[in-house]
Amino acid sequence: MSFFKFDGNNASTFEPLPEGEYEVVITETKTDVSSEKKTPYIGMTLTIRDEADINPVGRKRKIFHNLYFTEKTVGMVNGFLKALMFEQGREFDSMETMAREIKGCTVRVKVRHESYTDAQGQQKTAERVHYFKQSEKPLSRPAVNDDPFDNGGAINISDDDLPF
Repeated sequence: MSFFKFDGNNASTFEPLPEGEYEVVITETKTDVSSEKKTPYIGMTLTIRDEADINPVGRKRKIFHNLYFTEKTVGMVNGFLKALMFEQGREFDSMETMAREIKGCTVRVKVRHESYTDAQGQQKTAERVHYFKQSEKPLSRPAVNDDPFDNGGAINISDDDLPF
């Protein structure tokens, strides 16, 4: 018995999402550095919300977007955080902290199509996030720290506190 038998007649294909605005949840985040220019970024998976009254098309589809951090992208990052409704003056101590805090947030994205040529010379169309704006039906912001025992700092234990 084999593990898997390929059947090209039963292959799924995905067309790009229609251009338009979609309510999404940031379901995954990761921090990384681009290989070419060594630019730091947060990679995000945006999942289109499932509610039919919010998104009649594309529910549960994934959109991938990278948020780059350079001198030229400061305005874009600030616009992104404003769309997520972070408070004015909010400071993040690291890119990892920001990635953790944006995960689970809701936002509205404008998707546009972009044409490109793949490695085989074929003309393709991909969906790209053109901009972010505030969600029209935001969910409450998720708790940043799910660990009830984390007090945010180091635990100091003296010899007098030990039972032995």
